[in-house]
Amino acid sequence: DGAFELVGTADRPTRCYEGRAALKQFCETFNALWTGLHLMHLPQITLEGDTAKSRVHFEWTAVARSDPSRTVQRRVHGYYEVTYRNTPGGWRMLRRVEHGVGSAEHQFGVL
Repeated sequence: DGAFELVGTADRPTRCYEGRAALKQFCETFNALWTGLHLMHLPQITLEGDTAKSRVHFEWTAVARSDPSRTVQRRVHGYYEVTYRNTPGGWRMLRRVEHGVGSAEHQFGVL
């Protein structure tokens, strides 16, 4: 029941997905198009009672093929600001905010 926010950039508006159904739909839609590798570095965690906050740096490299004649390769690096809550079921992610620091995209097509 958490939230995932992607902070906007010059070419993309801020988007936020909240609640289990919206998060599930986002993952299904995203994974239907993109295939890649998501590397996350060691988090910096601060505990505050039953909540915790962390900063996690990431690198993401992926490809998408919207049709057989076109392939897109994309690389993004940045960091997540994450808030966790300790629940009876254990620690759960309450909110993750993605801050993209840099990205590159290359398109390849059949001539």
